[in-house]
Parts: sequence; structure tokens; C-alpha cells
Amino acid sequence: MLRATLGEWEIRRVIGLPVEGGRVVEGVAPLGAGEDRCLYFIKKELAGPARESLAERRGCIVISPSGSGLAGELGDCLVLEAADPRAAIARV
Repeated sequence: MLRATLGEWEIRRVIGLPVEGGRVVEGVAPLGAGEDRCLYFIKKELAGPARESLAERRGCIVISPSGSGLAGELGDCLVLEAADPRAAIARV
């Protein structure tokens, strides 16, 4: 995990979404890290075990592909959609 305190509004600003929100994460992590309060990204369809793992996390932000339909499907995780999640996470 890469430790860095990031505000939701900062993440939204750099990936081109409306600047709002008060969630704060403590770093950027790969999907398998299983860390709470992290920023994750998904570049394609989310398989069952990875989906279940994210749904168990608390306070996370997930950048997913536009039209993924994951909003509200990952427990406490906040889902932000971007046309190119890999490019979005690189900008963050």
C-alpha cells in the first residue's frame, strides 16, 4: 500500500468529477490488499472473491469503469466511475 492521505474531493477533481464529498482515505492499495480506508481501482469486471473482499472493507473509495453498476454493490465503499480507471488512478 502507498500511504498518502487523500480527500474524496481531491480525487474527484483530478479524475474530472464534480468536486464534493468528505470521505478521506489513507492510501492507494492493490485489490488484494484487504485494507480499510484506501483508494482502489478496477479496470474490468470485478470477479466474485474481489467483489466480496471490497464489500467487507470500510471507508474505501473505488474507481471503476463507467457503467460498471457497482455503486451500492460494494458495502461501505464509495464507487466513482471513470472512462479509464487506470488513467484516473495514475492522475491521482
